[in-house]
This record gives sequence, structure tokens and C-alpha cells, in this order.
Amino acid sequence: ANSSDHALRDCDAGYVCHLGATSPTPTNYVFNNKLQVFLGGEKCPLGHACPSGTQAAIPCSLGTYADEKGLHECKDCVDGQLCNEFGMQQALSCPP
Repeated sequence: ANSSDHALRDCDAGYVCHLGATSPTPTNYVFNNKLQVFLGGEKCPLGHACPSGTQAAIPCSLGTYADEKGLHECKDCVDGQLCNEFGMQQALSCPP
């Protein structure tokens, strides 16, 4: 394995790497003209979870939400909250 600083590596939990990044916590998502692909990555977006090594953010499943960036797993809805859609960015309050 190449251990140079320019080696592509897996992302840490809470980050998503697009085709590879040179950092496990990338914040640079750029188009590489030479390779004609997007490289780098970003903090996991709202409404998604990013387990370690993921190449695509995973939308939160039913019953969960992600109200902040950089989560490795979505948060569970609790009693009194409604999470009835995929990829929710915040839990809704149950109607009275």
C-alpha cells in the first residue's frame, strides 16, 4: 500500500468520499479535469448517515433523522416524534 499523503483512502465515519480522497476527513469536493471525475469528499449531509469508508451518503431510514452534518448514524425518533419519511433532517412533533 502506498503510504504517501496523496494516496486515496477510506473516509472516517461521518464523512463521505467520492471515488477517493487524500484525507480521511475530506472537505474538498472538486472536479478533476484530468480524470474527468469528482474527487474528495465532504461532511455527511443533513438527513443522511455516513459509516466509515462509505462512498455515498445513506438517507436516514424510517423512524430516524439527522439534524446535523457529519453523523455516522442517524438519530432515533423518540416517543412524541414522527419520522415518517426517508432522509429526514429533523423529527416532527406528533399531532396532538
